Amino acid sequence: MALLTADERALLGQYSVVNTAVNLAQRLTDASTLQCVGDTATGHVRLVNNVQPGDSVAVFAGGGFNRQAAFVVGSLATYEFSSTGVVTPSSVEVSLGVSSAESASNLASVVARTQYTVIKAEAHPLDTNVVDIVHIIPGGVLTLSVNAQAASRVMTQSNNEGLAPAEFLMIMRKRTISNEDVVRGRIRFDTGWSSIVEGFASLYRSSTDQTPENFNGTVTMNYGILELSQGTGTGQYVQGNIMHLILLGTR
Repeated sequence: MALLTADERALLGQYSVVNTAVNLAQRLTDASTLQCVGDTATGHVRLVNNVQPGDSVAVFAGGGFNRQAAFVVGSLATYEFSSTGVVTPSSVEVSLGVSSAESASNLASVVARTQYTVIKAEAHPLDTNVVDIVHIIPGGVLTLSVNAQAASRVMTQSNNEGLAPAEFLMIMRKRTISNEDVVRGRIRFDTGWSSIVEGFASLYRSSTDQTPENFNGTVTMNYGILELSQGTGTGQYVQGNIMHLILLGTR
């Protein structure tokens, strides 16, 4: 006598690793979703004034998988401006220019040469005291910083918009605002996703009047949940308003 009945074996098969691997119908369904190749983080270094010897810029580029699914090791380097040699032994020397534009150009060349496996760097052709840096790995972390000595002369910005390759989903939702929504003072949309990457909300007067309303409440996104708190003054939603949402997220 079999240890499991036919029905029991079928039920167990739903949760087996083999079933997950060979379930063609599910794999075809998954293939119909949006496959995003990811996005890369950017940042820049701006020389407010020409640097002085000992001023330094640190560039951290986290590792990760590139678009060919090959793992690329990240890197961290500190670039020190000098004309006589670096003070910190672990730093990479950058020649001090006679102007901020020349110093920026020197920095771009050295950064591009030493961290080329994970980032690209170039001096801007018009905004000549700026070095623009981009991570080449989708989703990789890019963090730029300066030492305390350089804080008044060098500014950095890390934009943190890296996005790893993932399966994306997009939905459009419509909600007619009820009196209970107004009393609660909060409209909540739970997508069931692991995260919402971006969301856009529009508020209209009613189902028969597409006049936009001036909603000024707070919009928060936490994992796969988007919430809109009640606004103030003329920016409040009222019963009968229509809320339209366009959401992009990951499963």
